[in-house]
Amino acid sequence: MPKLIPPHLVQGLEAATADQLARIEILGVGYGLHWEELDTDLSIPGLLAGLFDTKAFMARRAGQATSPAKAAAARTPSLIGLKAEEIPSDGSFG
Repeated sequence: MPKLIPPHLVQGLEAATADQLARIEILGVGYGLHWEELDTDLSIPGLLAGLFDTKAFMARRAGQATSPAKAAAARTPSLIGLKAEEIPSDGSFG
């Protein structure tokens, strides 16, 4: 079965086996997917929009991503939120 949906990113499917994923039901006129054994339902429009489940689950998944660029950005001071007069004229940060 080709993987069109990344199961490791989808709440309820992240730990599913290939056999469990294969036991899928199509709901209604094709707008939903259902895995009885996993007690998981997904909507096709939601998947196409990149919504793999709840906001809290997606936020936890996003927070797990690490990269050298992300680590460097977290250590870099930001000018966001500063008033114009608070920005050093030479661009340095005290």
